[in-house]
Amino acid sequence: MNENYNFIEKCKEAIEKGIKIVIRSQCTYDGINLDVYETGKKTKEIGIIVFEKITREFAYTWLMWKLANEN
Repeated sequence: MNENYNFIEKCKEAIEKGIKIVIRSQCTYDGINLDVYETGKKTKEIGIIVFEKITREFAYTWLMWKLANEN
């Protein structure tokens, strides 16, 4: 990976442009805890949408609805 690449900074730039960023677990039956590591804590601080314990289907449906109903 490029040592000059800053994941959090790139996400922050995208959010400032109005792009929605969502984090959810790939696990079918378990959630995520972003409070464990510094990067996880920062993702919450900058406004990344965190789906801690939801299904993939709910995430897709929610995102489609959200994108269709924004001004």
